[in-house]
Amino acid sequence: MINPLISIVIPTYNDFTNLKDNIEKIINQSFNDFEIIIINDCSTDETEKYLSSFNNTKVNFFSLEKNKGPGYARNIGIKKAKGKWISFLDSDDRWNDNRLREISKFLINNNQYDLICHNELQINKLNGKKKKLFYGPLKRNNPYKDLLLNGNRFSTSATILKKKFLLDNNILFNEDRKFFSVEDYDFWLKCMIFNANFKYIKSFLGYYYVHNQNITNNILKHKKNYLRVLYHHTFQIQKFENKKLTLWKELYIKYNCEIAIIYLKYFKNLKKFTFLLIKCMQKKPIVTFKYIFKKFFIIK
Repeated sequence: MINPLISIVIPTYNDFTNLKDNIEKIINQSFNDFEIIIINDCSTDETEKYLSSFNNTKVNFFSLEKNKGPGYARNIGIKKAKGKWISFLDSDDRWNDNRLREISKFLINNNQYDLICHNELQINKLNGKKKKLFYGPLKRNNPYKDLLLNGNRFSTSATILKKKFLLDNNILFNEDRKFFSVEDYDFWLKCMIFNANFKYIKSFLGYYYVHNQNITNNILKHKKNYLRVLYHHTFQIQKFENKKLTLWKELYIKYNCEIAIIYLKYFKNLKKFTFLLIKCMQKKPIVTFKYIFKKFFIIK
């Protein structure tokens, strides 16, 4: 297909069953002005065999010789995309049957935006619990600062971006393994640096599944990499605060507060929770109290 409206970029690694189901669901949607670009990140399951035998002009796939992670895979997708808009979809997530139709209707009348994000429904496959994920809001006066200070408010599988905006500003995912599982947060921060005109849609058009194979399942490692993103932007990217060490201390306290909550809620480790909380209170008690009060009951 030449110049479709939407290019759907799907990175996948050893996730054959979910990938197959996703492709079939997308193709069977009533909306058809799209292409699917699958980046097979060196899978060792049936993925390669399935993609090689798949016969549909809307589907293209590229197989990597070495596993390089979702950031690298998505960058390949960005470079290969022919569509005016790029929509990322992790192979283990899902979209509503009418997602592409609803998004396309919005795009036709709202071409001024560079980045659009909708809400998702989280489904925990381990216990069957469901939870509504509301993304945003983000302050308009300085969205980059807001995103850095208060954490990620986007989801990769719930966004769609204007390809021209990405190419004009050379925005790609960080491929460094130290950013693994948080390369999307760094990506959204880059988008805000270049003043992306963004819009949050209130509709729930996708599903985020929690399971044992999630990249973010190793939550402490994920948070450690998250801290690396904060450090990188604090000292090398951001320009709104000249006292970089002061900013870093505030972010570091928030980070340790969240780690403390994780130790309590996920590992039932009261001793570690108390130690980290006291450590934060000694440095900035007001910041610590506000963050704990805000986050304690809403952390995923």
